[in-house]
Amino acid sequence: MKTLILTIALLTGLFSEQTYSQSITNWGEKVLGAQLSIAVTNNTISTGTNTIIQCRIKNSSTNPISLTYPLMLPDDTHLFLINDSGKMLELTPKQVSGSTLIGPTVKGGEIYQWDKPLEVSSNIESGKYKLKATRFFYSVNGTNYQSGKLVSNLLEVQIK
Repeated sequence: MKTLILTIALLTGLFSEQTYSQSITNWGEKVLGAQLSIAVTNNTISTGTNTIIQCRIKNSSTNPISLTYPLMLPDDTHLFLINDSGKMLELTPKQVSGSTLIGPTVKGGEIYQWDKPLEVSSNIESGKYKLKATRFFYSVNGTNYQSGKLVSNLLEVQIK
């Protein structure tokens, strides 16, 4: 009986969904048929704490796209804060080397989702910002490869 209760508790945790503050219908501009969307569970982010940014790429084209991964970094998702005056602050580390690997492929009509951890350093001033993400990819059409840069929707966040 204890095993059954533990199994149910684990499965409930695995299949429960978090509610994100922005709808999945809030996408960035389309590039080669693909779009990037970001969402957070809480629009208030405290400096020095870890926050998870939920990222999604929707491929509306008929061609597959391949995401890139820079060598020495977990992925090629770049996060930025934009203040009221338009100044952009990059929150993700710079690529150490110029080498790039090809990562997951997103087929036409599919949505690929991943979580991007974020820690806002204490040297960021408190206030209202817009959070945006970018991600590089390749679109494959036969032997023709086209590179693209996706820019997400803008999320309004409060840094405390």
